[in-house]
Amino acid sequence: MNKKGFISISVVYTLFMLFIMLLLAVLAGYANMRVLLRIAKGDTSDILVDSEDNRQVGVVCRQQKIGECFATYSNLDHDLYFHDGSDMDSNSENEAGDNSYRYAGNNPFNYVCFGTSNVPCPEDNLYRIIGIFDNQAKLIKVNPLSSNQAWNSKTTVTSPKLWKEASLNEYLNNTFLGTFSSEWQQKISITTWNAGEAEYDKILTTNAKDAYAYEVGEHKNDMTTDAKIGLMYVSDFYYAASPEYWIKKGLDSTGTDDYRASAVSNWLAGHTEWTITPINNTNNQAFKLLTAGNVGADYITTATVEVRPVFYLYSTVSLVSGIGSHDDPYLVN
Repeated sequence: MNKKGFISISVVYTLFMLFIMLLLAVLAGYANMRVLLRIAKGDTSDILVDSEDNRQVGVVCRQQKIGECFATYSNLDHDLYFHDGSDMDSNSENEAGDNSYRYAGNNPFNYVCFGTSNVPCPEDNLYRIIGIFDNQAKLIKVNPLSSNQAWNSKTTVTSPKLWKEASLNEYLNNTFLGTFSSEWQQKISITTWNAGEAEYDKILTTNAKDAYAYEVGEHKNDMTTDAKIGLMYVSDFYYAASPEYWIKKGLDSTGTDDYRASAVSNWLAGHTEWTITPINNTNNQAFKLLTAGNVGADYITTATVEVRPVFYLYSTVSLVSGIGSHDDPYLVN
């Protein structure tokens, strides 16, 4: 065997492979540079995705404030809907009209790794972005807490449906919040939560826009609570479904015209979990979501309901990397 010839072929092959890898890296960088240059020129009309598995917003917004940048370039992700309530799109009459940006559909690229910088992200540290509100990203834990809990187990209090005094609120803002280091706690915004009672029929047997109005909009109860951690609103769940379902009811007695039909098109569906909204009745109940995809109610002392914490990131939190998929979630600073 000619060893010199063998070595020469190996060297040539290695150099060739290095050249190919370098060329691919240059082409990828060129493609991203073209996207950034077009954005700098204000030309973002048709930059949606470079494939079904890669949202360009994750590239564009790196090293930038996540809330502000996602709001600015929301058109780069077709699952992120702007709720301005104008007549600019076909969903306008059913939107919340609060100038929020909300993720809707079956499986948007809205995963965030929070509480750790480990890669890959531990499953217990995975969150998803409900939407962008006043340049703050609103996150919900992907997996429920390990133990189910009552909304309020303190039956002796004068106002058991007051979220400010609820046992679950205390648990979330003490025990759960304490699972994060001080560095990560400082990324979570102190938020004013709308936590007043809402009428059963105004939330459960109406559509997304009406439920929003009576839960957190113009007809809301004025009771609020300032805290870092809360739960989702019923209207958060409604608006997480594809827009064609925003006219459906939370629950319909016939079973033919409610949110059960949206279960496969609502990324928040699939759990029996508490919402933050208590019901304005004498039965000491709060709204909860059901695995079938619709909304129900339960007594606040029921200890078998799942809990998924929700919180807002301060507007100064930036995106480090990731495309927002389950396997490559957004990493924040």
